[in-house]
Amino acid sequence: MKYLDFQKISQQVSFEALFNHLNLPFTRDKDTIKTDRVIVSVKKNMFFYKDTQKGGSPINFYSDHADCNLRQAAEYLQKIFLTEIPEPKRQIPTLTLEYDPWMEKQGITEKEAAEFEIGKVKAKSVLSGCVAFRLYYEDQAPAGYVGWNLKDKKWIFPKGSKRGNVVYNLNRVNTDYSILVSDILDCLHIIRQGFPFTVALMAESATDEQINLLGNCFKRVLVIHKAPENILCRISQYCFCKAVRENSVRGMDSEAIKKLF
Repeated sequence: MKYLDFQKISQQVSFEALFNHLNLPFTRDKDTIKTDRVIVSVKKNMFFYKDTQKGGSPINFYSDHADCNLRQAAEYLQKIFLTEIPEPKRQIPTLTLEYDPWMEKQGITEKEAAEFEIGKVKAKSVLSGCVAFRLYYEDQAPAGYVGWNLKDKKWIFPKGSKRGNVVYNLNRVNTDYSILVSDILDCLHIIRQGFPFTVALMAESATDEQINLLGNCFKRVLVIHKAPENILCRISQYCFCKAVRENSVRGMDSEAIKKLF
């Protein structure tokens, strides 16, 4: 059984980082973090529930949140916060991408696929059999790929992926305002409706690096998200931000999107 240093994990994983990762809204002053259910002592890195006064470490909190045992919680926190991702030993190759019927079902045309470098990977690769989406840093430098697994119907981020340092489509936006969504397919849908300044986090939560990128690039951001409070609070420190709670972005047409501004 793999050794886990529970004390190290409890001390080094901050509640602020954990809440941001889980996309949980909170307020903070110098010594205290508060959500609707818990109060956290920043100095002690311990929490307690407002109603029961029970609490504990970040491991205890995640165990309750994810309904898992303490070892599973510790393993997850170590993987997310304390495991350094090694730099790739070689450059990520340019993949040959082919148009796939699944893409047509998502509204992605062949022209759009070529423009955004989207397509099914058939060559031997971590993303073989997946539909790959090319990623770029904000300065146009290639940042690898993210893939949609057609069998498992979930996103795949190859080992060493810099997803947390990239905002999808940010390299194409040259305005000082933007629409922010969580999902790449939602992003492409809104672009298709006539809003090319739309970008995506590629996850439900935002990393600190993504928040900094958005704050540095834009003066105004419209967040369309099913749970926008955490992201809204963090981006608002850098620029004007408006949030709209929405569960079905791909059901919105151009007129519905215009009404959000």
